[in-house]
Amino acid sequence: MNWKRFEEEIFKTLMITSMVFIIGILLFIIMTIVARGISSLSISMLIEPPRNAAREGGILNAILGSLYLASGATLIAFSLALPTAIYINEYGGKSKFANYLRLSLDLLSGVPSVIFGFFGFILFVLWMSMGISLLAGMFTLAILELPLMARSIELALSMVPNELREASYALGATKFETIVNVVLRQALPGVLTAVLISFARGISEAAPVLFTAQFSDFTPYSLFAPSASLPLAVYFYISYPYERARAKAYAASFILIAIVLAINIALRFLSKKFMKYVVR
Repeated sequence: MNWKRFEEEIFKTLMITSMVFIIGILLFIIMTIVARGISSLSISMLIEPPRNAAREGGILNAILGSLYLASGATLIAFSLALPTAIYINEYGGKSKFANYLRLSLDLLSGVPSVIFGFFGFILFVLWMSMGISLLAGMFTLAILELPLMARSIELALSMVPNELREASYALGATKFETIVNVVLRQALPGVLTAVLISFARGISEAAPVLFTAQFSDFTPYSLFAPSASLPLAVYFYISYPYERARAKAYAASFILIAIVLAINIALRFLSKKFMKYVVR
């Protein structure tokens, strides 16, 4: 008996079994939410805010709130993550400070989201007197997205061949011009991936929003007003004792999954579109 051959077949079987198990669970969750979510969807569900303690109306407040929160947070995070990633990869290199920044970002990436929510509540809601508001939720989600986005952008920058930088320097370009006109253009697919992945994480988080923006039955009308979100709509409505509210929970789940899947499809499309301009 060939023991190495037997060992290889065992591990191959275990890998296939694990893959089938994971895909099966994913399909079961998606099919359950899609089946219940589509049956609960209607025009009024999409264009009306809730009324009469969620017995009537729809989830427009949660849809708009999630889009506002995630879009604002991603914009704030990107304005910080891009210069951070550029410094770490292009200027810091292997210096102690750059390595410290990498370690700090990696550690922050592993912090539970509820800790970010508590931190956002202390810093933005209490100390900076923003109150329970859309703006406080944006800043808290931005801090949550920042480590993931910065490290992903840095990875994209590090994959640009050094020969392109050297060729740019040989033509008389400065370091800043090389970064803007050569490095960032080559790393554009990776940068877009980092931004969209961070947006997807921001729109699917519940704990940071619960601490800072909480929940409201009204559509967001001000940066300093509370705001609903799709994850919290699922959390609150599924516990209500009447069927109409639970239907809203399934509809919110379906819309949230649809947004995340759309982002993944957009990632593949944009990657194929821009990769043809990337030098390998």
